[in-house]
Amino acid sequence: DRKITGNVTICYAGNHTPVMQIYNSAVIAYFMICKEQISEIRAPFLIDFICCEILEYASVLLVYGYMRFALGIQLGEKTGMILILLLAGTCYGTMFGFFIGALPKLTEGVKVGICVGANLMFCAMSDLMISGIRNYFAHHAPLVNHINPAALIVDSFYALNVYNTYGRFCQNLVLLMCLTLVFGILSLLFVRRKRYASV
Repeated sequence: DRKITGNVTICYAGNHTPVMQIYNSAVIAYFMICKEQISEIRAPFLIDFICCEILEYASVLLVYGYMRFALGIQLGEKTGMILILLLAGTCYGTMFGFFIGALPKLTEGVKVGICVGANLMFCAMSDLMISGIRNYFAHHAPLVNHINPAALIVDSFYALNVYNTYGRFCQNLVLLMCLTLVFGILSLLFVRRKRYASV
């Protein structure tokens, strides 16, 4: 089942059976897993994550390649570190989508709305819409920037292009992966509760 939709990166999983990947007018792919084939929660969850992550990372690499080679926009000379950052960012996006999809008692439209709204809010708070907001939080509420994935990614690009060391970059990367792990654990807990409730 395939459709065209979306204008932001969203991953969505409902009741751990369908997995939806949306990326800026890209194809949505649904991966269906029969309940009879599920013996453990972790195995299909990991399979779903890998499938979504491959699609998302491939989409981001295409955009990155287009920006760099077709448009001539340089995001920095440290290509290896940029690719690692993009991988960490897509892992977070995928797992955050899984978490929203696993939330109980919400319709698909509400979940998609939450994903879109959260993405817009994260971007707005990281200077991608209005300049100066990220700097304001850095001085008055630094914790906000530490839990905002968009701010972490923006700051990582800044660190790669300004500093000669990787300390700040690695700190942002660790925070991003910790957030990914937190949402992964929460997603597993919600999925497990749904599965037990349906038995």
